[in-house]
Amino acid sequence: MRVEADKVYYGNYKFIVELDTGAETGTNQRTVWFAEKVNIDTVPLERQCFDQAILQQESRLFGDERFLRDFYFEEANTNYIRTFCRKFATNEAYRQQVLARETAWTKRNALFLRNLLIVFREQPYPVHARDDDEHKALEFFHWINKHFEAILALPEYQHFQQIDNACKADAGELDPLIRDAIGLLNQIPGVTVRCSCQGVSGKVRFQERELLVVSEHEEHAYVSFSVLEQSVRDAIEALLPEFPSITNVGLPGNFPLWPVLRSTGDNLRFRAELVAFVKRILDGRVVHRNA
Repeated sequence: MRVEADKVYYGNYKFIVELDTGAETGTNQRTVWFAEKVNIDTVPLERQCFDQAILQQESRLFGDERFLRDFYFEEANTNYIRTFCRKFATNEAYRQQVLARETAWTKRNALFLRNLLIVFREQPYPVHARDDDEHKALEFFHWINKHFEAILALPEYQHFQQIDNACKADAGELDPLIRDAIGLLNQIPGVTVRCSCQGVSGKVRFQERELLVVSEHEEHAYVSFSVLEQSVRDAIEALLPEFPSITNVGLPGNFPLWPVLRSTGDNLRFRAELVAFVKRILDGRVVHRNA
């Protein structure tokens, strides 16, 4: 549930602070939206009757609200948030840095959010389950806050980031490293692919943790289906023992209503094996174990 927790005005900007109890860290998170004041020159008025400068200053006409940033844990307090909003509204250089997503806290927050579910071992809705879940999230936030600069500077991190951000995810385009397999799947009668992802190219290790690089790709490569006829399901079941990188067991909380093929952890191997897997189905060279 979303609740407006605060609203403030600084200069030409309006800020709305929102509490979303369903957010990643629940009551420990605040989301800030902002809107810029509309230029009064674009508003139809009898201009000779008004002082334009006063009108602009007193105006409460704002454009569309846009997401600005999230605040977590001890940073999610009124004074901290208002100080940030004031600086955003009054400091042009800082405002441009924030909007370009170049600030240190932007990179920290992205890394924290990207890896938060791993902390909860793929539990779909971890935050509200137990008090110790919130404690785990808090500890992880502090750990990320302390180490994110060193993590981002790792050569391995930069390598994976370059690879996985080489192409931006597009709902209308297939990921290039899984495109061939999807093309083959679409040739199988009784199969309709719903969505897919090539998955990350790898994880980085820092101290005791394995971390995902910030990208638009999922941790596990996958293909989900809106149509998968029983004959094809039977062929998949018969082939799976020969392809250890592929499973039809969905991740908790993901695609609960849709059949899926996904990586068991090695996405590079999954991408290669999926092509061979689908070719076997197309060739009809599947021996059913119950035949």
